[in-house]
Amino acid sequence: MIPKRIEKIVSLLKKVAEGKLDPDQALIEWGDVDQEQDELIASSWHELTHFADDDDIREKDKEYEVYQQNLLKDYAKRIFEKYS
Repeated sequence: MIPKRIEKIVSLLKKVAEGKLDPDQALIEWGDVDQEQDELIASSWHELTHFADDDDIREKDKEYEVYQQNLLKDYAKRIFEKYS
């Protein structure tokens, strides 16, 4: 059984990647990561912060947009698989 916290993280990453959730809202919902011990989760949070900051770049560069979306989806998949 996947822990609720992991389900939440996977869901947030997927929703942002699919354009269903604002990345800044996802970061708020994610909560504090300062004490995160899981390197994969910490890295995915870091990529989510980049996604939140790079909306202006994504508007100009669709390849970068797809790259970032796929990166978040990949993190969601890897986290899900790790905790399944």
